[in-house]
Amino acid sequence: MADDAVPQYVLHHRGEVTPYVVKPLIPYCYDGAWSTTCKVFTPPSQHLTLVTRKNTLKPEIVVEYIDAVFTKEIYCSTTIVYMVRGTLNITQDDQSCTASAGETVLIELEKDDHSPRTIAFKNMMADEPALVIILSIAELVSLEKAEAVHNLVSM
Repeated sequence: MADDAVPQYVLHHRGEVTPYVVKPLIPYCYDGAWSTTCKVFTPPSQHLTLVTRKNTLKPEIVVEYIDAVFTKEIYCSTTIVYMVRGTLNITQDDQSCTASAGETVLIELEKDDHSPRTIAFKNMMADEPALVIILSIAELVSLEKAEAVHNLVSM
């Protein structure tokens, strides 16, 4: 990438003015406790690699084609829904929103609430299935649960 090229992503840690430019295939580590924001300049992203410490977080990525209605039970504090194609009505408890291709929905639950929740996805376009990527990030409450977790999820 040329020096004057627009980066695809930049990260800002702890409110710092100078960003870190994320580069393809170059590993980058930082303290997960830092407050971090990510700015995407050239969406959509075609590849996502998520690395976590296996004793603290459990990531799960689901790619789903939805013809009519799809429900997913979640046990995590953060769920990111990215719409690749189509339009969905997304409902969790008594809150709902509509998301279309290229949009992202962030669902955050109370940090101390580990009870399962159901998210319902309803396709709003009858002529073709919607395509959605669901990224769920669960905070592990015990090391026993961490044993079965892979520390690298890549798609």
